[in-house]
Amino acid sequence: MTCIVGFVEGSTVWMGGDSAGVGGWDLTVRSDVKVFRNGPMLFGFTTSFRMGQLLRFALTVPPRHPDVDVEKFMTTTFIDAVRECLKSHGWAVKDKEQETGGQFLVGYEGRLFCIDADYQVGAPLDGFDAVGCSSPAPIFRGVNVSNSH
Repeated sequence: MTCIVGFVEGSTVWMGGDSAGVGGWDLTVRSDVKVFRNGPMLFGFTTSFRMGQLLRFALTVPPRHPDVDVEKFMTTTFIDAVRECLKSHGWAVKDKEQETGGQFLVGYEGRLFCIDADYQVGAPLDGFDAVGCSSPAPIFRGVNVSNSH
């Protein structure tokens, strides 16, 4: 039942989320947060509170060398650190030699990124994204795909 929303305004990334912990039909309002800072990054997660705890407290965000493009840094150095963190703390899943994690948003250097369970890094062109059960439908994002084949 998570909804995490992020958007970019100028060079500032804004993010917000709910406080629900849902399992089956049970809902608990939790005191631990789904949106937080870790070093120079703003995170908002869905999927699992355990994953969020690891991203918040166990992940060491690596520094980016000024000569390295932000997108290249996010898709290589940063994702390698996330994968290692989740794997070393027993959270990542490996099936048929493919690793998967969870989904979360990252605000970094005035940009918004969506990290999917397969560790691909997406950057919304319109500066807006949401994850969780309220992630945006294509029509909401301004693209009508109802007649696409």
